[in-house]
Amino acid sequence: MPGKLRSIAVVVSDINQEYQSSVLSGAKHYAAEHGIRLCHFSDMAAVANSPAHDIGEYNIYRLIRFELFDGLLFLSNTVPSPEVRQNLMNAAREAGIPVVVLDDKQLGASSVCIDNYGAMRQIAEHITDVHGCRRIFYLSGPAANPESAERLRAVQDVLAERGLSLPPEMIWMGHFHREDGAEVAHALLKASREQNQPLPDALICANDIMAITAMNTLTENGVRIPEDIRVTGFDHSAEGRNFDPELTSVERPLFAAGERAMEILCSEGASDGVSVMMQTSPFFAASCGCTGTSADPLTQFKRERFRQLEQITADTHLCSRLSCSFAECETPEQMMDVLEQALPEISCDGFYFCLNSDWAGDPDTLVTIEEAAPHEEFRTEGFPETIHLLLCRENGERRPSCDFPSAELLPALSAPDAQGDSFYFFPLHFRSRSFGYCVLRNGTAALQSTSLFSFMMTLSNALEHVRKVRCTNAVVERLEELYILDALTGIFNRNGFARETRVPYQLAIEQKRPVMVMFADLDGLKYINDHFGHSGGDSALRAIGQVLRDVCTHGEIFARFGGDEFLIFSAGATEAEGDALSAAILQALHEYNERVQQPFLVSASIGYHIEVPLPHTSVFQMVAAADAQMYEEKKKRTTSKYLRKY
Repeated sequence: MPGKLRSIAVVVSDINQEYQSSVLSGAKHYAAEHGIRLCHFSDMAAVANSPAHDIGEYNIYRLIRFELFDGLLFLSNTVPSPEVRQNLMNAAREAGIPVVVLDDKQLGASSVCIDNYGAMRQIAEHITDVHGCRRIFYLSGPAANPESAERLRAVQDVLAERGLSLPPEMIWMGHFHREDGAEVAHALLKASREQNQPLPDALICANDIMAITAMNTLTENGVRIPEDIRVTGFDHSAEGRNFDPELTSVERPLFAAGERAMEILCSEGASDGVSVMMQTSPFFAASCGCTGTSADPLTQFKRERFRQLEQITADTHLCSRLSCSFAECETPEQMMDVLEQALPEISCDGFYFCLNSDWAGDPDTLVTIEEAAPHEEFRTEGFPETIHLLLCRENGERRPSCDFPSAELLPALSAPDAQGDSFYFFPLHFRSRSFGYCVLRNGTAALQSTSLFSFMMTLSNALEHVRKVRCTNAVVERLEELYILDALTGIFNRNGFARETRVPYQLAIEQKRPVMVMFADLDGLKYINDHFGHSGGDSALRAIGQVLRDVCTHGEIFARFGGDEFLIFSAGATEAEGDALSAAILQALHEYNERVQQPFLVSASIGYHIEVPLPHTSVFQMVAAADAQMYEEKKKRTTSKYLRKY
């Protein structure tokens, strides 16, 4: 009985195209009257003609938990991939929910179909029998599309029955897109001009969009329609009705088909393989040489065309503004502040920006110790257990952000007021990398916006920009560490020592305060390396580094100067403090030896120099003095080889 179902999933590709939006408007009308919640999941895989992009688009279907729904309305003929179509059908069957499919009997479910074969037969019969066309060129939709296959078969059958042929070179396999019509028109023009082939008697197109673009391209190149070539479409769209010449086409009851599909889903026999065939009406107009009568009144046409142009202009400006503003963002939170300001321009009651918890990858593995390069490990299939609802705007107000399980799809779905509402889920991704998804609630943006794809790509590309900024910052930070830190001990190297002491040393000059530079040399490093291997020497050097971390706790700057030599800098230190620090270092080394019990002792010779630095002098001149003091104690060799460059 009507009203039995409370929540159904809708799967559709290219949701804002005229066929899809017309069918879904009928489904939405029925659902609103019966308090049924609709959740639409939509991809735009065929738009970019990119396999990686398609992976990212199709991933939105992995979000669906069919067990949460009471049924599935499946516009399978719009989904380009046969594999994706079958996987979705299998998942719905496994969940045990009823399915109604639009215009596709091949999936073995209940179906509501338009008589594509019969309708295209009438068009082909009219072209051959009424207008006497014999040389036909056919512009088809995708071969894997059931509707497309039926329309092509109808034309082939009609021609064969009349002793005519439709050879492969007279068939162009398109994608139901505008550019297909332009490509066919240019191909026909090229054959006419370069190969001296006459234009076909007629160009039969599998939909209106391709037919209109083909006619426009032909007329721009001096071809007269229908005098030089007759053209037909299939859809009886508003654009075709109001084109000049008016387009011969097929009128389909799409709104009624959407309503009928919902009625079947809500019936007791929804899972019993119900099959409904809805009839079509051919419309013969000027593009084939007949007289049309269905054009909209001129005033209505002008107003609708102006509304469309205004909407396209507004959508284009919105995407342009967002792109410019997003370029300045370095975090998703900054993006949300920008996006929130633009949402009043989008026709919907609610907008939800859902971000994968792992959208940017693991920050701990962006850069490794061994190499300063980003890792390209990222999610391409499914969604993580946790989703960040980064932006939630409902009825003009921003709600708090939160985390929720991806299995719930969206927290708003469980709200009492969600019955009778329509939700539209769209993927966020860059190529095959999944970022999350956006959800629109009610409104006309999802079904009518001509720039929906551009808007979603703007959001996705902005996220990729933020991700790359994040990754670049991580690489820069790591490179900076490599520049100023000693890889073995983890303390500053000479570069780090020079950078960190620059400001306090200059301040000491200006304030005429004393500065202490202490020099520590690891004793017997060559002996340790020769007798215990370089691993033993590395262990001794790391021990010195750790001792300096433990002892230098009063703002001292310390570094491995090179080889077996270490530096300590302290502004304002006294002789007593220098002696105390030297003693503390030696005591810490003694305790280390007692604790670790290695086959060698870690010891150091230490010397320091204190003076008030003079203007235009370098801290490394004081280092040289400290080095000399240390070697007075050590009496082993001359000035450090690392100081000769200063």
